[in-house]
Amino acid sequence: MRKSLIYQSLSNGFSSGSSVVDLFLPLGGRFKKVVKYLEEGLSLEESVKKAKFPIIECVFLTIGEQTGNLEGVCSSLSRYYAIKENFFSKIISLFLKTFFILFLGIVLSFILFKSTGSEVPHSLFVFDAFLIIVWFLILFLFIFINPGFSKYLSVFLVRNAYQAGLSFLDIKKLLSDLGFFYNKKAEYFADLISLKKEYRIFIQGAEKSGTLDSAFNKLVGILEEDYINKLNSFEKIFFYLSVISAAIVVFYSIYLFAVTSFSKVFDGLF
Repeated sequence: MRKSLIYQSLSNGFSSGSSVVDLFLPLGGRFKKVVKYLEEGLSLEESVKKAKFPIIECVFLTIGEQTGNLEGVCSSLSRYYAIKENFFSKIISLFLKTFFILFLGIVLSFILFKSTGSEVPHSLFVFDAFLIIVWFLILFLFIFINPGFSKYLSVFLVRNAYQAGLSFLDIKKLLSDLGFFYNKKAEYFADLISLKKEYRIFIQGAEKSGTLDSAFNKLVGILEEDYINKLNSFEKIFFYLSVISAAIVVFYSIYLFAVTSFSKVFDGLF
């Protein structure tokens, strides 16, 4: 079961008044371990850490326990995982589309030689292998960089921590503990995370007017939309590049075929 659905069901359960034990127990796995630790007298914060929950879940569930808003933090975790799941579904889609198109180009290039009884040149094998390796590296680099997600997650975390009642200093400590990049010398929320000038001015104005809550909600929505748009753009770019790569393979094989054929004709004449 996807984590986005798990945490959405937990959020719904908490909103209807169900207890942590009642909701966690049927889920099994780490959630069942949490129930065991809770029954031993540990707090939820201690239990999720001992059960080795991912750090982001430990942070949010701890905030939920301290503020009595487990419904809200579970809803936030659901949205966080929905965004991550969308990213990985895009990656799988990119991987399948890219290598199917590339494979099609390679097959066509091999057919060109096999249909005439010619031997496939060693250089074509090397070129195809090189192209496949390059594409693997590009996709893995894309997964590692995950453009736009880090900024979204930083603001998402600050928004939820602020709405949970954590102080500015506590939020700075939280970012430090989680290994996020932030301005250690910042004295205001607008300077805490590296943002575009217009976003920084927007948060600065909200901080002065006391409307940070709604401003953070709006900014998270904007960054989320930007992130999804980036993913969609990259999906199109990768598709076009894969088509170009397949075309390069085919044209390169045609070039090799022509060179090989002319070489045979030339050798026959002399």
